Amino acid sequence: MDNRGFWSDTLRGGAWLGLLMGLSAVLETYGMFLSGSEGVLLLVMFEWLAVAVVFVWMLYRLARRRAERCAPELGFAYSQALLFTICLSAAAGIIAGVMKYVFVSIVGYDTVTNGYLDMLYHYKTVASAADMSAGYVQLLDDMIESVRTARRPSILATVFSSLESYAVVGAAAGLVISGIVRRDPSTGSDDKR
Repeated sequence: MDNRGFWSDTLRGGAWLGLLMGLSAVLETYGMFLSGSEGVLLLVMFEWLAVAVVFVWMLYRLARRRAERCAPELGFAYSQALLFTICLSAAAGIIAGVMKYVFVSIVGYDTVTNGYLDMLYHYKTVASAADMSAGYVQLLDDMIESVRTARRPSILATVFSSLESYAVVGAAAGLVISGIVRRDPSTGSDDKR
């Protein structure tokens, strides 16, 4: 056991986590904006919840494995565990962002935007038929106008956005995970003076 390999563990774990999150992002983008089916939209919501649980579980498992690899006399401090979970999440965010950008590029940005607009028009119709407040309908109108006039984001904007959101989620989950996996340095009880 040693404390070397922090970045190796981070990148290896982040790659697996990023692959899972990227596949989830592609599935969610397809289900929400391209399928047009409300049943698929409901399945996407359940998938999102399941992937969120798996994401936190994988962060825990990878952080625990990293803690076990550290030398007992050095331990694995709370700050090291928190940094590890944030870096894991950021690495995953980079890979997930690239995968989503590639998927949107293959399918076509206009196709995804039109699917999003169709979904917003559907919600506006439902809100109008349900006599919801005018403020809610106006909010939907503003969202529709924002989507319609939005420019296609660059790959850097997509990747940095994904990196930022995953790092924030990783930091939030890491606050708890780090407290669980941290290990105090063991003091040699065989020191005889």
